[in-house]
Amino acid sequence: PHAPYFQGQRNARYHEVAMKLLAEGKVYPDYMPPETIEAARKAADAAKKPYVHRSPDRDVSAAENLARYQANPTILRLKVPLD
Repeated sequence: PHAPYFQGQRNARYHEVAMKLLAEGKVYPDYMPPETIEAARKAADAAKKPYVHRSPDRDVSAAENLARYQANPTILRLKVPLD
C-alpha cells in the first residue's frame, strides 16, 4: 500500500473512471482535427478575445458519444457549463 507508484500502473482504473464519466455525459470525445482547433485559437488571438473550445461533439447524447468513442477512441474533454 505504500510502495512507489507510477501513473501507468493505474491505467485500468483511469479508463474505468473515464468510461463512467462518458456514460454519465460529463465528458465527451472530441473528433475535431488539431489544425481546426489551432486555427480557431489563432483567430481568437487575432481578435484579442479568449479562446473557448466548442466542439460539435459536446452536445451529442451520452449514449451516442459512448458508442462513438468505443468504435473510435480519441481524447476526452470535460463538459463545463456554457454560462
